[in-house]
Parts: sequence; C-alpha cells; structure tokens
Amino acid sequence: MLFDDKKRSRTAPKKPGENDYAFYDSTGRPEFQVYRNLLNSWMVDLPESERVETVARFQETDSLGYQAALAEMTIHAALVQQGYTVEVHPSCEHPTRKPDFLAKDKDGKPVAYVEVTIFGPAPNHG
Repeated sequence: MLFDDKKRSRTAPKKPGENDYAFYDSTGRPEFQVYRNLLNSWMVDLPESERVETVARFQETDSLGYQAALAEMTIHAALVQQGYTVEVHPSCEHPTRKPDFLAKDKDGKPVAYVEVTIFGPAPNHG
C-alpha cells in the first residue's frame, strides 16, 4: 500500500514547501481519503516487484519525485483500465535505457512502448 489505513485528523492546508506525500498522508479531509483510496487501488495493479520502488519514489522529499511517480502510475492505471496488459520497464532495442511500459493487447501482441515524462526543472544528479 502507498497510504496506510490510519486515523487522520489534520484539516490544515498544505504548507508552502511541504512534502507532497507527507501532506496527503496526514490530512484527514474526506476528499483526500478518496484520493488515497484511488492511488492505493492503482498500486495493486502494479506488479508486486515494482511496488516497493514506486512507494519509495512517492515518499521522496521533493515534490518533483512525487509528481513523476504519480504521472507514471496514472498512465499505468489508464492503460490497464483500457484493457491492456502492461509490462513495466520492458527490454527494448535501446542499449542503455528501458521505457516505462509496454502495452499489449488482449492477445498479448505489443501495441506501444510508453515513456512518461513530466515538465519541471532538470533533476540534479550531482
């Protein structure tokens, strides 16, 4: 699970600079419980082998990491809901990179490789 089932009583809005995951995990407002339930349901659709890394990415201390993980999980959920079988980080012909997903039709035939990108500042790897 991405968000544990626990009592939340916070009603204050998100503070400037507050970690996205920390906010969504702490707020007790009902609309955010709907959001947490949705993300938890999408997490179940990910292969078990991908869940630990995905949760860690959501829990990163910067908003960009959270938003990137959310974008990828949203696309994965959309592909699954459209009836595709989705392979996460499939092998491809590129020598050093793997796309995020390979969507396959109901017969297992590859339909599309998908690489999810977001707009934001360049990551600092250094």
